[in-house]
Amino acid sequence: MNKGKAFSLTRIVLIFFCLSTAAVYAELITKSPYSDSMSKKIIFKNANQGKASCVGPGCHCEVSFSYVVEDDTVRVTQTSQTNKDGNDCPVGLLYNPCKLRTSGEDKIYSNQLVCGDEQYTNTKASIAVNTQTEINSVPVIFLGKARGQATTGVKLRAAPDANSEAGKCHNDGGMIETLPKKAGVAVVARTVDKVKVANWENYWYFVQVDSYECSFEKTPAGLPYRGAWVFGEFIKLKP
Repeated sequence: MNKGKAFSLTRIVLIFFCLSTAAVYAELITKSPYSDSMSKKIIFKNANQGKASCVGPGCHCEVSFSYVVEDDTVRVTQTSQTNKDGNDCPVGLLYNPCKLRTSGEDKIYSNQLVCGDEQYTNTKASIAVNTQTEINSVPVIFLGKARGQATTGVKLRAAPDANSEAGKCHNDGGMIETLPKKAGVAVVARTVDKVKVANWENYWYFVQVDSYECSFEKTPAGLPYRGAWVFGEFIKLKP
C-alpha cells in the first residue's frame, strides 16, 4: 500500500472512531437524570434539549437548555429560565462546559458529569440490584437506592463499625450530627454478612441522607456519593 492510501485509510479510521465515541457519549447522557445527591438535577430529554433544576434550601429554579456533545464534553448553547427565585440557577453546566466520565474507581455509578467542583451522578446504576461489589474496598450487596427511614436517632459512621468515626451531614439549611428519627434515606448497599453490635445482629447499610451531604474529619474527600454507614437495626426498609 502506498503512503497516500495508508494516510487516507488512517484518516478514515480516526474520523470513524471520533464519530463513534461522540455517539456513545451522546447516547449515554440521554438515558437517565444526573443528580448531585442534594437538590440539583440535570435531565437530557433528547439529543439536543435538556432541563436543569435546583429545588431545596437556598434555591428554587428550573432552566430549559439546548446543548451539544463534543467528544467527552457537554456544552450548553442556549438557556430559557421558566421560573426562578430571583437568583441565577446554581447548576454548573449552565455556565461552563462539563466533562463526561465513564470509568474510574466507582463500581456502581460509573457514568458521571463533572462540572468543575460539582459532580453529578447518573442515577441509573452500572450494575444490577443484588450484585456483590465494593464501596471503599468494603464488600457489599448493591440495593439500588432502596428507600428507608430511621427508626430512632442514630450516628452516621465512616465505616461499617460502631467504633468508626462519626460524621456530620449538611445542606444549605444547616448541619446534623445524628440521623433524626423518621429521616428518609436512600440505601445504596448493605454489607455481605450480618454483624453483631451490642445485643443486635444486622447488616450495616451504606446510605445517602435525603437532601444532605455527609463528611468526616479523618476522610476529607468524604465517602462515595457523600454517604455514610448506619447500622441496619435502626433503618426500616420500605416495601
